[in-house]
Amino acid sequence: MEDKNQLEVKITNPKINLLAAISLTISLLGILTNFVIPIIAQVGAIVCGHIARYQVRHSNGSQTGYGIALAGLIIGYLTILFSIIGYGIVGLGLLALFNTGKFG
Repeated sequence: MEDKNQLEVKITNPKINLLAAISLTISLLGILTNFVIPIIAQVGAIVCGHIARYQVRHSNGSQTGYGIALAGLIIGYLTILFSIIGYGIVGLGLLALFNTGKFG
């Protein structure tokens, strides 16, 4: 006879969240393509990273990759910050160059 109150439990290995891996990959590739396509890749990495962190938190242990998504977010935000600082420095340098009177 079978016990009707017996509960069957399946144990599966947690899988890495795909968006977490995409976030890290896009943020790393965005560093290389920063001068060709500025900031666009980093915005995509940040969006994917936030969605991935939400999905991993709410997966009840069936997904991993929280740290990978966090790494993608950190790289994305820092790349945007350093890009803006770099563009500002280049802009100030060009402004100073053209205000010397030699090129204007």
